[in-house]
Amino acid sequence: MRTHPIVLLVLAFLIAACGDNNGPSTDGTLLVSTSTAGSDPDPDGYVLAVDKADNASLKPTGTVAVGLPSGHHALRLLGVAPQCSVAADTVLEVDVPSRDTVSVGFDISCWASAALISVTTSGPDISGGYLVLVDGAQGPHLQPDDTVLTRVEPGSRTIALTNLASNCMTVGPASRTVTVEDPGVVPIEFAVACTAVTGVVGIRINASGAAVYEPHGVSLNGSPRFNGAPFSAPGVSYLDGVPPGHYLVSLADSPHCSVETGPQPATVTAGGPDRDTVDVDFSVTCSLPPDSSGTLRISTVTTGSVPPSTRYAVRYAAAGYWDYGFGDLAFLSSIEPNGTLSIEAAPSGFNGAGIYWYGFELDGVPSNCRVHSPSAPDPMGFTLATGGTLDLAFAVTCPP
Repeated sequence: MRTHPIVLLVLAFLIAACGDNNGPSTDGTLLVSTSTAGSDPDPDGYVLAVDKADNASLKPTGTVAVGLPSGHHALRLLGVAPQCSVAADTVLEVDVPSRDTVSVGFDISCWASAALISVTTSGPDISGGYLVLVDGAQGPHLQPDDTVLTRVEPGSRTIALTNLASNCMTVGPASRTVTVEDPGVVPIEFAVACTAVTGVVGIRINASGAAVYEPHGVSLNGSPRFNGAPFSAPGVSYLDGVPPGHYLVSLADSPHCSVETGPQPATVTAGGPDRDTVDVDFSVTCSLPPDSSGTLRISTVTTGSVPPSTRYAVRYAAAGYWDYGFGDLAFLSSIEPNGTLSIEAAPSGFNGAGIYWYGFELDGVPSNCRVHSPSAPDPMGFTLATGGTLDLAFAVTCPP
């Protein structure tokens, strides 16, 4: 005899039901949503307690599904920040249906009586941060450019910015008296201006003779000073972090360059909104031992018309050349619009004094002319071998 499929299905269901001592599951689903509004929300959310037991973590605003046995349950929202309040009763009663879903929601308001304090700082020498005092009591710490929300009691409150460095002062009052509502957030803005506490000495070195790029020692009032970049000839370097005062700046000879200029006076000032920079100039004469140099052969070919008195300036950027902000490349030589000159130069890597050139530019060209500068053969720039010649050709095209 063949049994009908529907009969088999019913029998299977009854067998499964009888085999489970507890019978079919009667669990339901509780869908819990939270919605938080206000200027100072609880950052870590809340905890849902069901029948006095922690059951689930809830975000400040979001929805979570919780499986529960069907029946009556008591819900409580825990972990609510002091500045927040729940719109519904402290405890919610809910009936969870069997094998069905019921939704509940918590509306939370987080309104603070607070001060939103911000500070901006300008100036060349900015250090440390600040301390806020609320009615004379210690409040939050702020960085030089920072914003912080700090809760305060409602009413009239005095907010002050303190712990400023000696070279900094507030622009406007350092203390503000404000009225804080309940709830309410009062914005308070402070501006701080800091002055320079040190200055800069620019070391400009003009070289003649061979083109040798090597460091020179610099002294202020006889005391050697060092900087991150070499004081090299030719070129310009800057000695920063110099305290205010009167100085005699001295430049020492290098292995292949002798200094022709004596100590130079420099007066560095501080206390202004901009950093003071004082330039001093030195002249050096460089020479190389026999058979230990190469030749820079520079040519300019100018087509078109230029004024008869025109002379170009050849400038370069080299390894170790550091510009503090004037935007000038190191001066190498002057040349006529259609001229060629040869300069004795240290080979690249020569006793650490050879030049690795990054690029060359031609200055003093009339604005209506176009210059085609030589291109470096590789990313390392131009190099010069001992006894070799480095040819640099500039093409200048001017209107007729």
